[in-house]
Amino acid sequence: MWMTCKCAVVNIPFGGAKGGVLCDPYAMSAAELERLTRRYASEITLLIGPDSDIPAPDMNTNPQIMSWIMDTYSMHKGYSIPACVTGKPLAIGGSEGRIEATARGVMIIAREAMREAGIKPENCSVVVQGFGNVGAVSARLMAELGCRIIGVSDVSGAVYNPKGIDIQYALRHAKEHGALRGIPGTEAISNEALLEVPCDILIPAARENQLTRSNTGRVQARLIIEGANGPTTPEADSMRRTAMRSAPGNQSEVVVVRAKIDQAFQAVHRGLRGLADHERYDFVYTRISNTEPYYKQLVSLVGPAEAVAIIVDAWMNAEKVAQ
Repeated sequence: MWMTCKCAVVNIPFGGAKGGVLCDPYAMSAAELERLTRRYASEITLLIGPDSDIPAPDMNTNPQIMSWIMDTYSMHKGYSIPACVTGKPLAIGGSEGRIEATARGVMIIAREAMREAGIKPENCSVVVQGFGNVGAVSARLMAELGCRIIGVSDVSGAVYNPKGIDIQYALRHAKEHGALRGIPGTEAISNEALLEVPCDILIPAARENQLTRSNTGRVQARLIIEGANGPTTPEADSMRRTAMRSAPGNQSEVVVVRAKIDQAFQAVHRGLRGLADHERYDFVYTRISNTEPYYKQLVSLVGPAEAVAIIVDAWMNAEKVAQ
């Protein structure tokens, strides 16, 4: 449902379906992962396609996996169909800027939220939960903005330093050691404790339901910029302190994906970097700002009927709301 809501609030005509395989890809060899991916792609061939359902990468997937899905689908159809998936390598029609699209959108939303809250980057402390494509790139971009990253986490746990963490070093350390734990000058803490660290901005960029009824009262961030899908439960959202603001920040990915699908159908390729840095993200910020009432209403729903009604209403009023 989160993907459906996310697409609706930015007026993108995607349904938001999800699918996957329950496995640990890090415990598999490259050959095993390829066989699994291709078999999965074969089984869903009748369900996917450029005119029906277009798979995109998410947790534990990457451009290589998406290229296997594209190749398998194309083999079944008898000719190459690049538009059947997104997130492919650049060499076979992928989008420039696609990998960091979500994180760059997070940074743009955070920057604008900071401006509205009167927080200067040089005085801003940031905590990032999750160190995948969204979390790691968000941390890097926030650091480049001038913010001080004081805490980051991955599956191994969290590291914390109130004076700041060198994100470039953290990226190298994670690549070399496979985990963030052990970065010199940092304190090892739990992922749960990281969410409660005093900071100006908290970016939950891992999984759903991280800020819940049980821990939201201890969260000390001034701003929460959501990099993951649904990291804040409806109960937690209603319990937030009045001084704390929250904003959805990961819609930019689907905007970039939509642009790439349009290119695939037109059989053209444009340089996406400049457009991604300006038009797409300005569009995302404007849409999120103007449709925030819809988003807040969606996350507090208790039944599918109301969800459908609100999504349809958002679609019908999209142009009026965006003015």
